[in-house]
Amino acid sequence: MRHEREVFAGLADDFAEQEGADSTGLLVQATYGMFRLKRFLGKLRPRIRAVVLPYLEGRSIQEIAGSLGLKTKTVHGRLHLAREHLKTLALA
Repeated sequence: MRHEREVFAGLADDFAEQEGADSTGLLVQATYGMFRLKRFLGKLRPRIRAVVLPYLEGRSIQEIAGSLGLKTKTVHGRLHLAREHLKTLALA
């Protein structure tokens, strides 16, 4: 589970990362990175996004499954689909 959350966090970091930038530059890059991540999340199908957002907030797979009335296996599957879609968008 930790690795999956790190993959999502890594996507945000990738958008904001720039070697040797000053603090203002890093702040601008981080802001732009968060803007891009929000835009990409907006492109996910609602049923996928409904699983991703609470996951990014730190909720467990079990909590998400319970609150949405899904099986934990379904939550895992939707997170996998979201990661693949976000990677594709980030590389485009």
